[in-house]
Amino acid sequence: LIGVVGLSGSGKSTLLNHLVGEHRSMVSPIAGTTRDAVDSLIDYEGRRFRFIDTAGIRRKGKTDLKAEKLSVIMARRHLEQSDDAILVIDGFESIAAIDATIGGYAHEAGRSVIIAVNKWDVVEKSATITAEYEKRIREKLKFLEYAPITFISAKTGQRVQKLYRLIDEVNESRRRRIGTGELNQFLKEVSLARGGLPSDVKIRYIVQVRVAPPTFIVFT
Repeated sequence: LIGVVGLSGSGKSTLLNHLVGEHRSMVSPIAGTTRDAVDSLIDYEGRRFRFIDTAGIRRKGKTDLKAEKLSVIMARRHLEQSDDAILVIDGFESIAAIDATIGGYAHEAGRSVIIAVNKWDVVEKSATITAEYEKRIREKLKFLEYAPITFISAKTGQRVQKLYRLIDEVNESRRRRIGTGELNQFLKEVSLARGGLPSDVKIRYIVQVRVAPPTFIVFT
């Protein structure tokens, strides 16, 4: 189950429509036309994916309409039900604080995250534009340093199919188990790299207790 999230007008519905191949979501140049979640089941290379096009998220308390506030609450609820989240960012605009807020919703919910920079077909290109934009994303969304970034055009379909491969990759990471011996070797190496621990701190060992998302307990 993949939740498609992003700022109103970022192109979430256009992206889903391209993946589905039919107009399941209302697409309009007016931001905020998706008021509720729209589910789509997609068969791709013998597998079934379920996408949820959530309402465009705005920070709670920053809108006047009760319907808009309800859309925010419902979008976050659907996001929490998802396994993965595709965070759609408008590549034609600068990265906004609200993008970080939306990414934070997915991160705090423990979802796997893919960052899709949309409208890349209309961005003026240079030899370094992609690297520069990715650097800005990493600077403003530091808590999502683990999330892969892809540059797409939902309108033309440019690199949209790459999302399926990234979904597989983040799901593999989401369900990965790491042996206790490997974890404790890692803990030892980190401690040595930092010059050891303070004398009043004793870390005994670390174990992984579950997956999706991977969760660890450190005994001290």
